[in-house]
Amino acid sequence: MDTSGPAGPARAAAGAAVPSVPAGSGTLDGTGWETCTVSLPEPDNWIVLDLAAEQPGAWALEEARERLGASAEPAWLQAYADDLTVAADAARGRHALSAAVFAPGGGPILAFLSLRELSVPEESWRVEALRAEAAASDGPYFQPPELTEVALPLGPALRVHRLEPSDPGSDAAGVVEGVAHYVLPGEAPGTVLELLMTWSSPALGEVLATMADAVAASARLS
Repeated sequence: MDTSGPAGPARAAAGAAVPSVPAGSGTLDGTGWETCTVSLPEPDNWIVLDLAAEQPGAWALEEARERLGASAEPAWLQAYADDLTVAADAARGRHALSAAVFAPGGGPILAFLSLRELSVPEESWRVEALRAEAAASDGPYFQPPELTEVALPLGPALRVHRLEPSDPGSDAAGVVEGVAHYVLPGEAPGTVLELLMTWSSPALGEVLATMADAVAASARLS
């Protein structure tokens, strides 16, 4: 499935044991990379969002029918489509190259995944600099973010695990948990790839954090 990012059209990579989905494309500073792919664990339980749909609402409703069946209650179909539309709008608002949601068995959306490309000054293209910036962020967070330097096949990365309020201005805000990987691809100096996965069910945190780690480890440029 092709998607479009700010830097141009993505091309799908050939699937392996776990099918790959296009995660975006671009060319910065003459590095020449065109496609980034990631592999999604439990691929049948993901919906890759069409961020280039000319009619996002119609796309979301068709996807809802495919997931839930045409005989599903119209109100449930529309509610599901609305959730997909909100997720896609959030991804576009983040200037994501690609995004997907995790919705096992036609159930509700449990997690949101996005990939975007960040350009940083040459002096900041270091994990140490990314760590310093993340440590200086003042949230609001329910607890200090967990910052871990990790080695991924694509390059060194900073892993950031956060728990923050869904609505910082509300006393009744829920919890949003998330794991972000900020990857410095060795073959694309000056580029930082952010793979962000968030969810609002802390009880699933360990499982979904492991899934976020697997997605980040699968990222490849070509």
